[in-house]
Formats: sequence, structure tokens, C-alpha cells
Amino acid sequence: INQTKIKYLSFADKIYKITDINFADLTMEAVGTNLTITDVPENEVFPFKELGEFDIKLHNGCGTGEVVVFAEWVDRKLD
Repeated sequence: INQTKIKYLSFADKIYKITDINFADLTMEAVGTNLTITDVPENEVFPFKELGEFDIKLHNGCGTGEVVVFAEWVDRKLD
């Protein structure tokens, strides 16, 4: 159960609802929503880049994404 203020994350103008968060392993899972940034409380939405220490698995309507190590993802995008 997620009892933190981290309820949603934003990535590329999409809002994901956090479904699982584990601070011991620094892992997080989230599912895509049809919400916009104005639909959710500002203090419950965290930009993807602010959660860089977590391995994050995003679930979109078409299946499950892979675990993303944010620092590695940024390095690939900057190359």
C-alpha cells in the first residue's frame, strides 16, 4: 500500500498512477491514466526526473514496459 504523497508521476505529458512503491528496493510501478496534470493534486504528482533513484516500471494500455534506470536512460538520450 502506498501511504506516501507520491501518488502519481508525470512523464512526457502523461500521468501515471503509482500502484506499487518499495523504498527498500527503490522500485516503483505505475499504470497509465487518462488524467491530466490539472486533474490531480499538485502535491501528489512528481516528475519522472525527480524519482531518478528508483527503478520504474510503467504499465501502459498495451502491456508492461521494462524497468528503466533513469540515469542510463538520460545518458542514452543525450548521446
